[in-house]
Amino acid sequence: MKSKLLFATLFAALALVVTSTVSMAAPIVIKFSHVVAEN
Repeated sequence: MKSKLLFATLFAALALVVTSTVSMAAPIVIKFSHVVAEN
């Protein structure tokens, strides 16, 4: 049971990191794709 709780905590932390990374990276990717589209 303890390992399951640890796994759930780890998964939640990973999901949070992925979400924050995507939200930070999205504007950069969009800007980069616009620059590529113009060239």
